Amino acid sequence: MSVNGFIPVIWADQMLDILPRVQVAANLCNRDYEGSISAVGDTVRISEIGDITINNYVKNSTTNLTIQELTDASQHLTISRARYFSFKLDSVDNAQTKPKLMEKAMTRAAYNMKDDMDTWLLQAWSSFDFFQGLNSTLLGTSTAGGEISVTSTLVLNAMSNAARIHDANNVPTDGRWLIISPDIKMDMVMAGIISDRDNSNYIINGTKSVGNFYGYETYVSNNVARAGAASSQHYCIFGHSMGVTFAQQLGEMEAWRLTAEGFGDAVKGLNLYGMKITIPACILRGVFSM
Repeated sequence: MSVNGFIPVIWADQMLDILPRVQVAANLCNRDYEGSISAVGDTVRISEIGDITINNYVKNSTTNLTIQELTDASQHLTISRARYFSFKLDSVDNAQTKPKLMEKAMTRAAYNMKDDMDTWLLQAWSSFDFFQGLNSTLLGTSTAGGEISVTSTLVLNAMSNAARIHDANNVPTDGRWLIISPDIKMDMVMAGIISDRDNSNYIINGTKSVGNFYGYETYVSNNVARAGAASSQHYCIFGHSMGVTFAQQLGEMEAWRLTAEGFGDAVKGLNLYGMKITIPACILRGVFSM
């Protein structure tokens, strides 16, 4: 059988090498807890401890220290997504002898897998309401007229409001980021907020920032959701990786000989992933309009 020459580990490694270079949202998450993921429904334990109490000490007076017992404040991330790809090749042996063919197929699969994960993450964050229904206007809302128009004054005001909220909730200043859509990026260019240039000075796992504004490294993604299908309103996400954990694993990669489905060989891969917002104040949703 021609599938005997297929080496899944090699192509799985190649795909996992491609993914970090094309992702945006997933690269900005905390990914320290990726481990043994084998099926949808698996849980990843995010190890945390409870807060530490600070007590008063008086020289020559305090003799018996209050020794605090550490408490477990761990959270669990559920692997809720199981997504697959599958494509047909004339001959897997031929793909082995002509690596460029297989590399192109794996690159395309990796890009589409990236889009699938980033779209899901950005839609989840766009639906997340840290203000718990208070409908704060500080960062804009999706109600008619509630969005932030892209002018230099209003956008920078929104950024300063996001920074104020993050400051008030002790979100570290180092590592803050903002994700916007390409349309909003171009409006920010036209408004003179950012320059239309390739800024490659700040890169996270291959993700390029278009600039730092009010302490937020700003990234562009086609997968940022709109507030409405035909709306000029675009969600934007202010965040910090400290507060959102993402775990992903390529569960299986294999090839098989087509029989009932037709002639030739096929390759399939299973991608497992999940996300948890562990510190809600780290993720802020805004609405900008073109």
